[in-house]
Amino acid sequence: MAQIEYTTHIMTRAIGRNAVYYYSALIFTLSLIRDYYVLRCMERDAASLKVDPDTAFSIGYALILVGLFLNFWVLQVLGVRGMYNGDSFGFLFDAPITNGPFQFFSDPQYVGASMAFLGYAIKVRSTVGLGLALVAMSTYFISVNFIENPHMHRIYSNAAKNQNGLSNGKSSANGATVANGNGICENKSHKEE
Repeated sequence: MAQIEYTTHIMTRAIGRNAVYYYSALIFTLSLIRDYYVLRCMERDAASLKVDPDTAFSIGYALILVGLFLNFWVLQVLGVRGMYNGDSFGFLFDAPITNGPFQFFSDPQYVGASMAFLGYAIKVRSTVGLGLALVAMSTYFISVNFIENPHMHRIYSNAAKNQNGLSNGKSSANGATVANGNGICENKSHKEE
């Protein structure tokens, strides 16, 4: 959906400037629905993994807490627009993010989600849960490496090309993109406060 928005701006045209927030709410809601069904499957298979219940509980909860912490930390660093494909909606960062959890992981939100799934599978001692956690991790890996990262590269490459075509600090045709001297465009009219 983010690539479609970047190419066509269909959601922004239909909903307006706040389309990224509606998109974020949709992604968040769909994630909650997915999580509900995944966790339900894990619970139906509870205790199929022969591990000490107290050990599984402790390890599982630790993984869940660290995973959730990572996701909240990413949200704190990126904001809603940064976490939910805001650059596809024209909300560009003026430099790569290297602070917060990004100093440890290139995609900490997916590491956190994977840890939470794995933690829940261990907590309830579910072999099906371990399989589902592995599917989630594989899906994140494929999505990041073959869809999301190439798309991000394209967005920021196009922004840099547009910036190089601007003479020092002048506006683009739509008046939003401003050259800031670091090779990446900053969308001043959309910058989150």
